[in-house]
Amino acid sequence: MPVGNLIAFSVSDTGSGARERLRQILRYQLAYETMERIREGLIGLLAVCSGLLWLAAAWPALLSQAVVRAALVAWIMVFAAAVVALVVERRWRRLQQRLAQESLARRKDDLQ
Repeated sequence: MPVGNLIAFSVSDTGSGARERLRQILRYQLAYETMERIREGLIGLLAVCSGLLWLAAAWPALLSQAVVRAALVAWIMVFAAAVVALVVERRWRRLQQRLAQESLARRKDDLQ
């Protein structure tokens, strides 16, 4: 992960549930990173299926129709799974960012 995405936080508990919020932020971060890795793997599979389809289009006699159909079905399924993974990944990221912002706002209020 790029350094720009690091989250600044404090572990001192002021009695306002800061430790539990931190734990939840880290859970969201883990879920986000897991979905990101799944999506990246699906993109790799999508590239493999695309390569097979490209070979079938460039040299029709090279691959059998069964392989071409299987690659097309796999491409459609992997594409749909990648889109779902992207949506879920973004959801976890938004939840994590929202909770981090709320925690920061609470911390600022506690300091005032």
